[in-house]
Amino acid sequence: MSPIGRRRLRAKAGAITRRLSALWWDNCKVEEPVGVARQGMAGFVFRHLVDGRTEAAIEMAIDMALHRLHGTATDRGERFGIASTLARAESILAKDERSREERIHAFYRERERAWREYCEERKLYASAEAQTFHKPLHRGGVPLPTSGGGN
Repeated sequence: MSPIGRRRLRAKAGAITRRLSALWWDNCKVEEPVGVARQGMAGFVFRHLVDGRTEAAIEMAIDMALHRLHGTATDRGERFGIASTLARAESILAKDERSREERIHAFYRERERAWREYCEERKLYASAEAQTFHKPLHRGGVPLPTSGGGN
């Protein structure tokens, strides 16, 4: 991976980490990551992005781990840190037995499919817009008169 690509992926991991902080709730028994712990979580997200995992898969794994550990902490009367949540999320993500190459290939295949779908929607929109707002410049081969001076 190029240094620029790595830097962009680190920035994306940081943005995802900030968005993931919305998963914590008021009385959650798992400590919300701040400071160094947040950097550790960003590193976790970055590693899994490099490994070909999607944002949705990473978010789902952290959310599942967070809920499981909250239940365990409530039963035991304890609190857990982010490290145990990330370890549990790691085991959830490990259940995807595809290789890194297969995950990356699937990511780009999905991205291409979404792009083609978007382009098709734009074509349909553009053709509908052209049919709705198109005004002919001539009628029967004779140019229509234009306003604004002239003969």
